[in-house]
Order: sequence, then C-alpha cells, then structure tokens
Amino acid sequence: MIIAKIERFPLRILFKPDTRAAASAWGGKGLTVADSLFVRVSTDQGLEGWGEAFGFRTVRSEKLAVDELIAPLSVQE
Repeated sequence: MIIAKIERFPLRILFKPDTRAAASAWGGKGLTVADSLFVRVSTDQGLEGWGEAFGFRTVRSEKLAVDELIAPLSVQE
C-alpha cells in the first residue's frame, strides 16, 4: 500500500456577527474568524484518512508546506 494522493481543503469558520473569540479559545484576542486546513490522504488501495493542520493564522503556510514539502516526499506515483 502506498500513498497515492494528498489533498487539502481550507476552511474558514465565521463567528456570529458582532462577536469575537476569546483569546483562550482560539489563541488570538478579538478574532472574527477561525481558519483551518483539512488534509485527505488516499492510498492506492482506496483507503482514506483525514487530518487537520490548525495554526490560527497560518493556513497559507500550511498549504505551502503540504504542497511543496509533505506531498512530494509522501506521494508515490
């Protein structure tokens, strides 16, 4: 079994209008949104697994790391 594909799905969760996150809940005081990145890993035998890369305001860096570092080292064609 080998890793055949790694896909990423950015997610933005908007907080209710006129509310902001508490610093203890989301790691940043006064955030109006929470960003996250979900990652799906698929094998050549059809198995799939999901993970989450969560870093508050680092989704761009997370996408770059998956695309440029993790996927090229993990996916076998």
